[in-house]
Parts: sequence; C-alpha cells; structure tokens
Amino acid sequence: MATIPANQLKQGTIDVVNGLVITAPNRVLSQVALSFNNPTAYDITISITRNATGSTVQMYSLTLDAGDTMETGAYVLMPSDRITVTTSAAGTTYMASIGNSNYDPSQVGT
Repeated sequence: MATIPANQLKQGTIDVVNGLVITAPNRVLSQVALSFNNPTAYDITISITRNATGSTVQMYSLTLDAGDTMETGAYVLMPSDRITVTTSAAGTTYMASIGNSNYDPSQVGT
C-alpha cells in the first residue's frame, strides 16, 4: 500500500492481482479524481475505506465495453483513508489527480 505525496498527477496500469490502492497521508485531507480505460471489456470496482471507522463502502462496480473510459468526480479522503480499485482485465490504465492540504482536526465544523 503506497501513500501518495502531495498534489500530483499519477498514472499507470492497474495490477489485476493487487489492484490499485491510494492512501491519504496522515494529517492530510486529500481530494482524488480518477479515470480508467481499457481496450478490452472489463469490470471495475472502486471502494473507499474510512480509517476512523474501519468501514468500507463500495462506490462503483461496473462492467464496461472495450475502449470505454470511466471518470469519477473528486473523492474527499480524510487522513489515512484509502481508495481501492480492482479490475478484471490486464491493461486497465488509470490517471489519478490528487490534491492534498494540511488537516487540522480542531478546525472541523468551524
């Protein structure tokens, strides 16, 4: 599991066995927008695990046709939350736009 450094664009190919895991750094609030593509038909599942509760919520589970691109809106991750993406087909590429900012729990709700 890799922790993503501040403010970057990350891209690559999702490993079919291990998937893709993006973890928000400790003490950092992150916004993550994702896009995916594969030249063959594929299934894709996106889940978010909240560190504070340990709960996991499946955001999407889709079957896409060959060449389809999927784009998400921005997910907000609290410190140490993580997004897990799995795919059924080798060659699924991703692009993740990640913006991070310092997180001060004393400012929540103000």
